[in-house]
This record gives sequence, C-alpha cells and structure tokens, in this order.
Amino acid sequence: MWKDSDLTNHPDQPSRLTVMDHHGQARPRCFLMLAFILLTFLLVRGPIAWRQSGGQDEEWYAIPGLMVARGGVPRVPYARATEEGSVFLGAERMLFAMPPASFYAQAPFFLAMPVTYGTARMASLLAGCVAILTVFLLGRELFADDRVGIWAAGIYSLTRLLFFPATFARPDMICGMFGLLAVWGVARWTNSRSLRWVSLAGVCLGLAGLSHPFALVFAMQLYPWVLIVSRGVKERISAFAVLSLTTAVTFALWSPLIIAAPDLFRLQFLNNILAPAGPGLLSRLLMPWDSFVHHLPMLVDRTHPIQFAMLLGGWIALGVMIWRRRKKAWSSPDSANSDMKLPMVDNELTCWLLAGSSVYLLIACQGEHPIQGYWCYSAGLLCLCLAAVIVWGIETLARGHATTDNTGSASRHRLATCLTALLIILAMLPGSGVRSIVAHLRHADDVNYQNAAFVKSILDDLPDNATLTVGIEFALEAYGLREAAGRPDDVVLGIRHPLYFDSTQIPTDYTILGRLGLAEQLDIAFDGELVGVYGDSEDQFSCYAEVYRIP
Repeated sequence: MWKDSDLTNHPDQPSRLTVMDHHGQARPRCFLMLAFILLTFLLVRGPIAWRQSGGQDEEWYAIPGLMVARGGVPRVPYARATEEGSVFLGAERMLFAMPPASFYAQAPFFLAMPVTYGTARMASLLAGCVAILTVFLLGRELFADDRVGIWAAGIYSLTRLLFFPATFARPDMICGMFGLLAVWGVARWTNSRSLRWVSLAGVCLGLAGLSHPFALVFAMQLYPWVLIVSRGVKERISAFAVLSLTTAVTFALWSPLIIAAPDLFRLQFLNNILAPAGPGLLSRLLMPWDSFVHHLPMLVDRTHPIQFAMLLGGWIALGVMIWRRRKKAWSSPDSANSDMKLPMVDNELTCWLLAGSSVYLLIACQGEHPIQGYWCYSAGLLCLCLAAVIVWGIETLARGHATTDNTGSASRHRLATCLTALLIILAMLPGSGVRSIVAHLRHADDVNYQNAAFVKSILDDLPDNATLTVGIEFALEAYGLREAAGRPDDVVLGIRHPLYFDSTQIPTDYTILGRLGLAEQLDIAFDGELVGVYGDSEDQFSCYAEVYRIP
C-alpha cells in the first residue's frame, strides 16, 4: 500500500504515516478550496434553514435562546406542563432538560435578527462551518497532508450526517463541533507537546458537556489518548490534570443556574437525559449488541445506504492499509533499525480508532435514547478515514505506469481527482435535499415557502386579543409576533405527549395546527370548528396549516 518512502520522520513524532506533506507549498490553494467548500455549504444549506418550518424538538430548543437574549435565563414561556413526570415541568421558569450552551450560542443572533426558527438555526449553521474547518485542520494534523484535510472537509460538507444537525435549532451540531475541536486540541498537543493545546481541548470538552451529555463519548476517547501518548510519568500527570481541570471549570459554568433551581434541574434533566438512556452503562459497554440492533438501522437510514457504505468502506480500507504498513515494517529485515520502528499508536491509527470507537461508544452510551444529529461527530472522523484512502488511491492511479513524463503523471492525477470528485458528488446526491432546494428556488417569493411570513399571514386573519394554541412548526414565530404586540402569554404550545403536556386541556380561542399536529390528531382532540386552511397540503415543501375555532 503506502511505500516505505512515505514513512516520514518528524521531530515531534518518531514516525508518521503521510501520503505527502504539502504544508507550505499547497497552503494558499488549500485555503482557497476550503473557503469555496464553506461558501458552497452556506449558500446551499443556509436559505433552507432560514425559511423552513419548525421540526422535531425545535419548539423546545429554539426559544430558550430568545429568552437568554431577553433576560439571560433559558426558558420555554409557552410550555404549560403540570405533571410530575413531565420532562418540561417548570420549563416556563427555567429550562434544564438540556444543558444550556446551545441556547447561549443562539442568543446573539436573536439580538440582531427576527424571532424565527431560522434565526435560532444560525448558531447550528455556524457550528457546521466550524466543524468543516476543524475536519480540515484534523486532516493536516493527523495525516500531515493538506489534501486529506480538503477531501475530508469537502466530503463532510456533503454528508447527510452534517446536513441535518447543521440546519436545525438543536444542540447536536454545537456539541459535535466542540467534540471535534477537542480532538484537534489533543492532536495538536500530541505533535507539539504544548499544554496550551490540552487546555483548549479541556475547554472544548467542557463546552461540549454544556451542550449535551453525549460529550461523555469525547471524554472516554480523549483521556485514554492523553495517557497513552504521554512521554513519561510527569507529562502524563500534567496533561491529565490540565485536561481534567479545564474541563471541570468550564462545565461548572452551569452551576449558578442549577443552584438557582435545583428541584427543576433534578426533575427535567433526569427525566429527559438519564431516564431514556436507562441504567446499565457498563453492561452496554461490554455487551452492546441490543443497542446496536436498535440504533444501526436508524443510522443507515439517517446516513443513506450509499453514504453509509462509503464511510464504512473508507474506514475499513484505512484499517487494512495501516495494518499492512505496520506488518511490513515489523517484518522488514531493517526493523531493528530505530528509523524503521513504528510507535504503538501513531496519529493515523489514532484517527482510525477514534472513528470506530465513536460509533461504538455513542450507541452504547445512549441506550434507547434517540441519537438524532449527534452522528455529526463520528461523521467528521469517518470522512478523514475515507479522505486518506482517496488521496492514496489517486496517487496510486497517477503513478500507475512507470514513466519519467511528469506532464503525463500530472494529467493522470488531475483526471483521477476530477473523476473521484464527480463520483462522490453523484453518490451524495440521493437524500441531499436537492428537491427541497429546487422547490424553494422556484417559489422564492411565495409566502407558503417562508415560515415567518406564512405564520404572520395566519395571525393577521385572527383577532388581536385571541389566545392561541400553536403547533410546533409555527410556535416560535407566533410567540415572536405576539410578543411584539405585547401579548406573549397568549401563545401556548400545541402538543399532546405523555412526557411533555397535553395542550388540549388548556382553554384557548384558536388552534393553529401544522402537519405534525394533524398527524397526532390534535384537531380531533380539540374538537373545534375549521375556519381556515393555509398552504398546499399536497406539496411537502410548502408550509401547511389548519386553523380551528375552539368553542
């Protein structure tokens, strides 16, 4: 696979597997390509994130950012939970069902932009861009090759595992971004031995924990990594201590809110996070088969079978390449020579282990709890594995014929690069949201394709003093409009879920239901009079609502 000449000695690491170290000569071009990837990602994903209706859990995780912007405390003012078993009991006073980092990340956008789901999603979209950049930096750090970073960043920007969390107002993307940044911090420390990078990793790990408890997966990877690659007892103790201290201090930033309302914290956080995951973390780590059977079909569906096969195939191929390289080094007659000895764990093997173990740990730790968009972390690492295989493959094709004709070799290299990029783009198209993009382009000026304008058109037809129960697709926009009119308490979230609350038991004048509420038959439960239909029910990309007067 890789040739012996590809074993390049570096002062910070005895021997590193590289395809080719392009730091320096290719850096400007790589940065231009990275800028193109980021700009394309924003142009493709940004407009849809800005315009589309609210999705799953956004009714809970978008409005706390607005409340932080208004008063510094995350809460859900249109919640009306009263049952002791509710995940959101007391959420109208303070929200603890999820750690608050993502809400504070949303707040600056609400200070400058309108009260819409699109505004709340800007924090996730920005986190997606930072995650793409971090994947590029990891490619440079772990593989010492800008090309691996560029390929990985480009592929990552196209994956569904990034697409979903980066375009929804949930904590997924922000948590995954901090996880990747923490990995980069430890990778930088591994190569430079400067503890400031361990400090950075600890801060990012703490911020990831302040986004979602899924950060436990990052900790279970980074702490062993630091201990294994440390040189001597003194460095091992200092690096472990710095990582632990910075993580703990950062995570402790949540303490003032918890101290202010410990009962709410206990009720909401335990019900939302710990209870669904269930007991037996150790047993799931040792015997995760049931968890794998539960989660793998959902992972394949979320990824799309073609993309799943690509990422899994890249991970397996890189593992084989690393094994063959190490086997060749061990069996070489010169293996006794210190220049040919390989470290027990090098950076490329570390990346491979991180990618594989992230899937295993995420599934085992989460139990029966839905993972949703937190696969964005694993996806970044898997894209690095696939990118390393692609770069090696292109080099192999370009050098396929022994020749001194550099022009011919360069031509073959460009051709192989273009064909590979085309194949990857074609493979990524199914499930990439192309139909949604086309629909929104065709209806750029249509109110039915702009959630904020759509909700305003509905509220303009209703009495100004009416109390409203609003479905999750439109709740934040409705609250923003009524807040601007000085009547925010007129809006109640339209929902009926045993873990949340039943809004059909709360008096109201009108209910505005979208597709999700109608699918749950809230219209039947409210038993109201249909007074208005908005949007096109046959077009899945159009907003759609039914308005009922409640007697």
